Amino acid sequence: FRGSEGFRGSEAVKPLKVSEVLKE
Repeated sequence: FRGSEGFRGSEAVKPLKVSEVLKE
């Protein structure tokens, strides 16, 4: 994920949500 640094925890908990934020 591009924002893996900012979504280190979310990326493991809800990777789908992170994808949505990056797409937006």
